[in-house]
Amino acid sequence: MEIRDLALLKLFFGRLAREQDVVALAQEQIAGHLARKLRYEALLGRYGDRPELAHQLAPLRIGVAYEQSYVDFWTRVAENPADPTTR
Repeated sequence: MEIRDLALLKLFFGRLAREQDVVALAQEQIAGHLARKLRYEALLGRYGDRPELAHQLAPLRIGVAYEQSYVDFWTRVAENPADPTTR
């Protein structure tokens, strides 16, 4: 598996950034991933009760979990920008 995420690359070089820049990056990521998660959940709410779409909706369910994990990760970054061990 390969993840290409510019925000993670920026975080990799976070020790070169100011703490407020790391927090701003985290807040931006939280907003984006939360918005995507909400869109996915809306689709599940609309089509989730249709058994004939079960296979097509499976990737959407993992997408919700994926986006939630990113929201959780970036929330920890925002709360502790100077401590990479909390991530």
